[in-house]
Amino acid sequence: MHVRHNNIDSAIEILRYAVSKPKRRATQKEKGSRGSLANNVRAWSFLIDLLEATGSFDEAKWAYERLIESKIATPESILHFASFLQRNNFWEESFRVFEKAVQMFEWPHIYEIWVVYLTAVIQRLAGTKVERVRHLFG
Repeated sequence: MHVRHNNIDSAIEILRYAVSKPKRRATQKEKGSRGSLANNVRAWSFLIDLLEATGSFDEAKWAYERLIESKIATPESILHFASFLQRNNFWEESFRVFEKAVQMFEWPHIYEIWVVYLTAVIQRLAGTKVERVRHLFG
């Protein structure tokens, strides 16, 4: 509703609260009343989309990092995060995101991440840091 009424800041605050982990463990009686969306990829994706749309780089970066730390990131969210960093000229950080993703996922999900990672490294570093590019292929 908040997004429909163009109240983006309020929607962001609600989503931040929804994806935050509860400070204490809920009792059996409370479990049905407050469901946490801390492990819900769709809620995180919606929050990240809103943060990117408002243009707040640091907040969007924080949300992406929390998504990865929670170990609920998908290959698609990793590729979006790396692309987001590259669009904002944070190439080295995007390479670190790719390196984390390579450790997180297995075949066949890792294939697309490797292709995008190698393409980005070659385009960015081919003429200057040949040893680093060579190391990725070794």
